[in-house]
Amino acid sequence: MYGSSNWVEVTGTTLDIYVENPTLTISGAPNNITLSPTLTGSAFSVYNGTDTHVSTDYRVVKVSDNSTIFESLGNTVNLTSIQATGLEKTTTYKFMVRYNGALYGSSSWTEINGTTLDIYIESPVVTVS
Repeated sequence: MYGSSNWVEVTGTTLDIYVENPTLTISGAPNNITLSPTLTGSAFSVYNGTDTHVSTDYRVVKVSDNSTIFESLGNTVNLTSIQATGLEKTTTYKFMVRYNGALYGSSSWTEINGTTLDIYIESPVVTVS
């Protein structure tokens, strides 16, 4: 009936500014991880800019069935380290961390695979005479 308008062309350039992926370390990785390890990330940094580190996402996934064992998303208190819980002995896990900035969004997930130790405290045997 009225037809179409002409195309309006807009030219732009995307910003080369982003939240950098943190470096993740876990004591004992890859084969001697305790049942409640501390996940430690590097300092928050932004490529070509500045931003505020508002929160961190942590996740531990059991590799054999891809189930999430531990998760703390949007954590505003533990920005660069957290102690994971609920892990089983001699099990392989994928440990993950991602940083979230106020202006430039989130980094990509950083992942480390590792296996927990077969070491634990045995339950005592009590003998009553």
